[in-house]
Amino acid sequence: MAKERIIAAENSLVASEATFETAKLNKERQISLDKNGLTSTRNLELALLEYDRAFTEKKRNVAFLKSSKQEYNALESDKNKIDKDGKASISNAKASYASALSEIARVNSEINRINTTISRQSTQLVKSPKKGTIFRLRVNEDTEMVKSGDSIASLVPDTGILAVELLVNGN
Repeated sequence: MAKERIIAAENSLVASEATFETAKLNKERQISLDKNGLTSTRNLELALLEYDRAFTEKKRNVAFLKSSKQEYNALESDKNKIDKDGKASISNAKASYASALSEIARVNSEINRINTTISRQSTQLVKSPKKGTIFRLRVNEDTEMVKSGDSIASLVPDTGILAVELLVNGN
């Protein structure tokens, strides 16, 4: 629509320039005729009035064309800004999408690690040859590897007989 307004302003300017040139020629002719006494004062005044009106119309059309071009440039600038903002939003969305994919891959890796740990732990079963209560662990819980048959704890057996171990210093 702004382009159509520029075209209309250009056409109006062309028409007003033609009217102005005609009024200018008529004014010069009427001045020349008036010097020789061949025209009435009224005709001269009308020619001067038409010249002034055509000049003002030409200036108005120049201003209208200028404002139409400025409006078009402002709209183009707004369009370019919106286009850049849209592209920035798309880039931001793509970056967020890539970040989300990275996070999904990280979480899937963590899930696989946890599943592996659970799988390993489910195959590690420790059985005691007797019923009882663990008195002392002989290995660190998460840091030592043991083989089958290695002693890993001291047990106090569950029996109906109570016993006491008493150490006496001989001195």
